[in-house]
Amino acid sequence: GLPPGPITTPYPQALDAVLHPAHHKFVFFCARPDGSGFSDFAETFAAHKLNAHRYQHRLDSLGVKK
Repeated sequence: GLPPGPITTPYPQALDAVLHPAHHKFVFFCARPDGSGFSDFAETFAAHKLNAHRYQHRLDSLGVKK
């Protein structure tokens, strides 16, 4: 079942971001290959494929299996 209290409480910034979303043309996102935990965003599928290739190349260099 569910716990008796909230699982988490969102930060006010998160609520504000949902209520007032940023306007942009980004459709795709992929983790950055530098391991920073951030994402690279792309407006086109071609740009996304390039980002994904860079990320996969990094995983390959680290020996991470697909």
